[in-house]
Amino acid sequence: MKKILNIVFLFIGIGFFIKLTVEYDLDTIWSDLNVIGAGFLWILLTWILSIFFDTITWKQTLGEAKNKVSFVKLGLITAAGQSINAVAPSGNIGELVKGKHLAKLTGGTRTVSSLIIFNFIHLAGSIMLISTGAAISLFLPQVPDYIKVILVTCAVVLIGILILAIFILERGLARKIVSLIKRLRIPLKQPEKWIENANSIDQNIREFRNKYPKDFWISIVAQAFSRACSVVEVYLICLLLQKPIDLYMAFFIMSISQLLFWMFAMVPSQIGVMEQSSDVVFKAIGYKAGLGFAFELVRRARRLVQIGVGLLILMFLSFKKTPKKTKPASAPGEPIVLLEHKIEQA
Repeated sequence: MKKILNIVFLFIGIGFFIKLTVEYDLDTIWSDLNVIGAGFLWILLTWILSIFFDTITWKQTLGEAKNKVSFVKLGLITAAGQSINAVAPSGNIGELVKGKHLAKLTGGTRTVSSLIIFNFIHLAGSIMLISTGAAISLFLPQVPDYIKVILVTCAVVLIGILILAIFILERGLARKIVSLIKRLRIPLKQPEKWIENANSIDQNIREFRNKYPKDFWISIVAQAFSRACSVVEVYLICLLLQKPIDLYMAFFIMSISQLLFWMFAMVPSQIGVMEQSSDVVFKAIGYKAGLGFAFELVRRARRLVQIGVGLLILMFLSFKKTPKKTKPASAPGEPIVLLEHKIEQA
């Protein structure tokens, strides 16, 4: 059913893309894109900086295991995982890829806990970005009132979700997942080992802030810089398209983009739907028709580079010689083994 839905969403997205190409004069769109030229390198630089700060965030969540993996290796794993996230439906399959490669260096439970902490911090950063954009929109007269209401409402709901996520993490997320699996009567080999690993993961999560306060704050600041890079990218694209905006408007546009990304997560690479939605938003705030389409085409070009580079890195990581495993693939002792098995099946 999920595959069928993904195919349906893909065709819907392609339909929107074709609609836009028919609706607008492609010569005009192409002329708008041509003015960017070598300026595209600046856009790529913002992406590289974002990877850099995301890597810092993730490395700081590893606790005592952070010295077991080099910053460069972790950066490569981050870029590879994000490239998979950029192209796969739901935008989170790359986390399995990241977990598979990091587990070879740090072990399963530490890898899982670090990924949960990293993704929570990333989620919190995105929600703060949306909340900032919502607050700024209230002071932007060119933004229609209905968009302001939608954005503010979404920000309030997302802050509530963030508070709920904190509560769940404090109560023991991994242990609750294992308990749910047992209630559903899904067979587990060595269930005691699963519970032991779940308790270890939950302990790593709960103690992170108190045991590693410096790492905690470094990860928060690094993620704030990563989110700022996405705002700078919006600012640069509009500047290079010769439609300059201020940073307030860049925050607003990026907050809308983040919401749209989550809304259309099931559409592979959000093709078509992001172009259509951005075109509607740009027209609503007073820009000429087609600017939102051109804006998303530039970002899609950057994503294509991101995906290409990430896949090359993934090939490098996959073909690189690794030490032989001491545990059989079927052993449930490390939770990441199950993730590796699912990746191999996919």
